[in-house]
Amino acid sequence: MKGRISRCDRGSGCEVLATGGSGDVLTGVIGALLARGVPARDAARLGAWVHGRAGEALASRRSQGWAASDIAGALPAVIEALLQER
Repeated sequence: MKGRISRCDRGSGCEVLATGGSGDVLTGVIGALLARGVPARDAARLGAWVHGRAGEALASRRSQGWAASDIAGALPAVIEALLQER
């Protein structure tokens, strides 16, 4: 949820996500999950979690100066790590 303070899904997210285009990346993630047949509620929850983890991965390198394209670029590694946990 965006506003004066950005709030993300419990368990993931950070200030890196408070950048222009970040919501478009999140929408793309959720849309891709929906296109794969994931139920809407699950797609929204998983999309928010993966998106948040991508932001956290970037924040571990530096807290500012990231663009939405950087968030999108961090997604494959986050998804791969999630799949490895199974």
